[in-house]
Amino acid sequence: MSPERRGSPPPGRGSRRASVLVLLYPRADGELAFPLVLRGKDLSFHAAQIGLPGGALEAGETPEQAALREATEEIGADPSAIRILGALSDLFVPVSSYSISAFVGYAPARPRFSPQPGEVERILESPLEAILDPGNRACETRLLHGADARVPYFRICGEKVWGATAMILAELAAALATR
Repeated sequence: MSPERRGSPPPGRGSRRASVLVLLYPRADGELAFPLVLRGKDLSFHAAQIGLPGGALEAGETPEQAALREATEEIGADPSAIRILGALSDLFVPVSSYSISAFVGYAPARPRFSPQPGEVERILESPLEAILDPGNRACETRLLHGADARVPYFRICGEKVWGATAMILAELAAALATR
């Protein structure tokens, strides 16, 4: 799910740290689901894109703590009801210079979602099956870094989920497929 011409950290320039959470929870039908957010249209980075709840680490915070805090702030998830199952690979995002730590968590019941005004336009609830079904994967050509590039994406909840979010979800899908 990595786009062509993705880029790497510029020499001599450090990245900023951020964390995201893939929060799994059972739906009423017993199937697992996870939330995605449509980011606010006025944000500095990744505006109006589909992503996972997350954001920058604060001083003295671990990546895991940041993922839980951001899920609380952005979607209203109760951190005391979430058990962290594990971490996925860290991922560098060239456009924002963030190095993202991704965590998978589980809540035994659907959270009472409350999108953070200004930062989250809406919350999309995706069945976990959406990332496991090969029929939900596609690719298109987009302008990236001044040139056309093939960009893979997931079709989830009627939206195109691409970039770092797609790469994180693809890693989770691959991990689940090996179990």
